[in-house]
Amino acid sequence: MPQCPVCAKDISETIDTPVGRTVAGTPELDPARGTKRYWDGVWYYFEKLSCRSRFDSAPANYTDS
Repeated sequence: MPQCPVCAKDISETIDTPVGRTVAGTPELDPARGTKRYWDGVWYYFEKLSCRSRFDSAPANYTDS
């Protein structure tokens, strides 16, 4: 199970499960389940958008890079 690098909470594995489709057919994800970011060749999963924003402001604080 993925873990948020900012708050260390476990993230549901249903984060990538679509809850619908846009008009163009793109899968829609529910941000209440969590969010993710691809950075430096790795997917990082976050409990909420504020965790992802903190990560985006200083990724080196939350990774080994």
